[in-house]
Parts: sequence; C-alpha cells; structure tokens
Amino acid sequence: MNTKLTLSIDQQLIEKAKRAAKERGTSLSGLVTVYLKTITRAQELESAQEIPMGSTVAALRGSIKLSEPKESYKETINKYREEKWEKP
Repeated sequence: MNTKLTLSIDQQLIEKAKRAAKERGTSLSGLVTVYLKTITRAQELESAQEIPMGSTVAALRGSIKLSEPKESYKETINKYREEKWEKP
C-alpha cells in the first residue's frame, strides 16, 4: 500500500533529482523509494550482525587456522599479468 508523503526540499535539488530519475527510467518517488529501501536494508544488516552466535558456532570459532599468504593480492595479480602478457 502506497502512502503520500510531503517533504520540504530545495527546488534546485528537486529539479536535479527529477532529471536523475528520468535518466534512470523511473520517477522521483521511485528514486526515493529505492534510496529508503537501501538505507533501511543496511540498518537491518547491521542489526543482524548483533545476533549472538549459537553454541555450536561459538565452539567452532577459531578452530581453523589459515596460513598467511606468501604475497599480497596486488603482487599475485601483477605476477599473473606479467606471466600472461610475457613475450616469448
């Protein structure tokens, strides 16, 4: 169910937002709706991270030790690129 909402926003900002909405093939209401869904979803995800772990997960936490990588991600990518583009 949609409900009408009245906002006070600077006229120039409204015009810019309308153009942005038109470029995206939506309305200003659609643009605001997407924005509000995005920020409320982010809040939901933050709240979800605060949920305590179950006892099984807590017992397993830290049980696997990963070795440190021998080189950084950037070094790995650069090495791959050099090998890929190396001239014979």
